[in-house]
Amino acid sequence: MSARLRLGSVLAVFLTASAAAAAAEVPAELTDPSDSATYAWLLERAEKQPHVERGRDGSVQWIGFEGESKYACSLYLDEQGRVARLMFNKAGFRNDELERLAGFEHVTAIKIAHNFDDAGPNGYRTGPNPMSGAGWKAFAGHRLTSFAVGGCNFDGDGVRAVATFPQVRELSFNHTRVSDADLAALEGHPTLESVSLSPMWGDQVTDAALQRLAEIPNLKSVRMNETYLTYEDGLKHLEKRRDTLREVNLANCVVTPEDLATFQRAMPNVEVKHAPIEEVGKLVATNFKGAYKKLSKRAPAEVVERFKAIGDRALAEQAEK
Repeated sequence: MSARLRLGSVLAVFLTASAAAAAAEVPAELTDPSDSATYAWLLERAEKQPHVERGRDGSVQWIGFEGESKYACSLYLDEQGRVARLMFNKAGFRNDELERLAGFEHVTAIKIAHNFDDAGPNGYRTGPNPMSGAGWKAFAGHRLTSFAVGGCNFDGDGVRAVATFPQVRELSFNHTRVSDADLAALEGHPTLESVSLSPMWGDQVTDAALQRLAEIPNLKSVRMNETYLTYEDGLKHLEKRRDTLREVNLANCVVTPEDLATFQRAMPNVEVKHAPIEEVGKLVATNFKGAYKKLSKRAPAEVVERFKAIGDRALAEQAEK
């Protein structure tokens, strides 16, 4: 036998033994074979040992990686011992890997943040297998009802992928590359009820996003954060959903009190939430996450300066206390 063949045989035995060892490490609480195999893949991929977090009564709280918090990786089980919820932070999943992750066949909720690889935030388009989120289409046959992604390079490809989830009710795209135009993929979705967007003051999510969201027939909740909105070009579109909407949370958006009042009068049965103008003003005044700089490029100067002045006064009063 040649040296190359012997090396190949040894390597095959080693890989088989490694796989068997990984399988043996999978907690017995995972009752579904596909769940067990997928968790074993996660352990091998991350080069981690398993961890089972238990409550005082010994019940499983979550399953993840030894030495890591639940935020790095946590699997939550249903009453049958099947993985029902997933949470990851800085996992670095590329598109083709999401097909492997879809081995969690019973999952109904996913939350993933900061999905970068070693190339960092700007590496998402490098190589043949980018990190745009297009690979989430592998979950189209699952029963996902909730999907949240934040602080990463998820973009329009990702939105179009999750738009194929037939039972999804809640979507959250915060601090991503999702734009107004990308949201067209959600128009007409029959089960979608809640959408959350936070562009970190960038111009990719604007009034036009609300026009797209207004085309979701069963929309009940909208959350917009860290952007500039108006009544006439944005909030007014949501009046189309006056029979379904129950809550509109504008969080830290820069929207004038006058426009807020106009929208509230038009939608008396909708709970409209918004941070106090002084708090939003402080974010503008301190250029929080680039608020002042970014808003100054697209919002009317009188609006930006009004919020900044209010924020400056609030900060001065705070310093005097």
